[in-house]
Amino acid sequence: MPKQVEDLLEKIIRNFFWNSESKPTIGLNILRCPQEKGGRKLLDIRVRNKVIEIMKAKRYLNLGPECPR
Repeated sequence: MPKQVEDLLEKIIRNFFWNSESKPTIGLNILRCPQEKGGRKLLDIRVRNKVIEIMKAKRYLNLGPECPR
């Protein structure tokens, strides 16, 4: 996913939670925590995209019969 799209999604998420207020009462790092720890289990778009890229690389580095050609 392009960085501009990641930035736009992060902005939409921030605006949804804080209505564009300059000083949020809860940080995104807390909202991304599990509910048991006081968070909302919010998806971290940037981390998700990095993991997807890592999984793609892992598939191509696999030299077994399932290796994409």
